[in-house]
Amino acid sequence: MSLLECKNLSKRFGQFEALKPTNLRLEKGSPIALIGPNGAGKTTFFSLLCNYIQPSSGDVHILGERIDSPNIQGRLGSLPQDAQLDRELSIVQQLSFLARLQGFGKAAARQEAERVLSLVDLNDSLNKKPQALSHGMNKRVLFAQALIGNPELVLLDEPTAGVDPNNARMIRNIIEQQSQHQTFIISSHNIAELEKLCQRVLYIEQGVLREHHSQEHSSGNVAVIELELRNEQAQHLQDSLHTLTAFQSASSRTPRQLSIRYDAQEKKFDQQLLALLSQQGIEYQQLTKGLSLEEQLFAQKPDKAE
Repeated sequence: MSLLECKNLSKRFGQFEALKPTNLRLEKGSPIALIGPNGAGKTTFFSLLCNYIQPSSGDVHILGERIDSPNIQGRLGSLPQDAQLDRELSIVQQLSFLARLQGFGKAAARQEAERVLSLVDLNDSLNKKPQALSHGMNKRVLFAQALIGNPELVLLDEPTAGVDPNNARMIRNIIEQQSQHQTFIISSHNIAELEKLCQRVLYIEQGVLREHHSQEHSSGNVAVIELELRNEQAQHLQDSLHTLTAFQSASSRTPRQLSIRYDAQEKKFDQQLLALLSQQGIEYQQLTKGLSLEEQLFAQKPDKAE
């Protein structure tokens, strides 16, 4: 039984084809990123999966069931990008109500509300109303509602948009923890964040949805190392890289980040690079072989004029 299966799935709004015919099969496992520019069709795709809108053609099966089947209840959770809380009701009242809609009894619904609020470290805010919480805390409450009933598939649309780094990090940590028994599909414009969370990627552009397969760390005769330094010494290191015989070129995205290209035939280049860092007294935070996800997706696409 697959996690998700789309057969010839499409959606039109008048003459506009928001999602072109799509055939896709996904299995349970690690979080899945959904990436694409504004207007690409991400929200349309999520809305189809949640049965908020009806497809123009094709169908969707989630966990072996049609999306309009009552057997899906409690097995699919979602956090829409524009989700909001009711300002007149306490947090626990709202989450209890949502749990009741999933079939929980009154007492069990209260317990489930407390459980998911504990997951997002807000069990001391049970009786508060949304206006008493910060924006980041409200976002965590909305994230918590997507976890009610321990759904097997959770759809998250921009789960960390507009929140501070601490709240964003907490949400990422919870996703990593819950991924042991739940599968997440996460839509976000923050590609660096998705790269930390997701090993699988769906890319959508102009209504065309495809599964992106990560490139290996080398391509032909050129290999790539992504290096993140602890301090702003990228330029200093870049001036010294020419001493490594296999080095070809380097580009600096920030004062702490370098993308280094070298001859793929040199199998010990990473060791030579680490030796150079030690000689220069430069501390590094992360070293990754291969192109970043952003580079893989957009390196071959010329920037469009504004």
